[in-house]
Amino acid sequence: MNVLAMPSTRRSASQRRRAPQIIDAAARVFAERGFHGATTQDIADVLGIRQASLYYYFSSKEAALELVCLKGVEGFFEAAKTAGADVLHEPRVWPEYHPNYYGAFVRDPDGNNVEAVSHRPE
Repeated sequence: MNVLAMPSTRRSASQRRRAPQIIDAAARVFAERGFHGATTQDIADVLGIRQASLYYYFSSKEAALELVCLKGVEGFFEAAKTAGADVLHEPRVWPEYHPNYYGAFVRDPDGNNVEAVSHRPE
């Protein structure tokens, strides 16, 4: 699952192209203010758009955080591959661990198994 693609038959091509910018803006706001200190208005302000427009991309602040976390797993995976890690498992949902467990697994050049994971409570 590539979170950056945010598949939906209802999203326009321009919305799909803008989705990575929206997620990056949310990540910046969460990093600066923390989840509880951030608002969707803060995210909209960074982007220079109306707050209501964000809901084309995610349904809530919680959903935005989930997308940011999923993107983090994918970013870890790509960086690890670039650094020479062996791919054990590409990013995907692992329901055998937890219904909402999204992870990627690599082996670093020193032979250590490394995992990046994001999961939300049921």
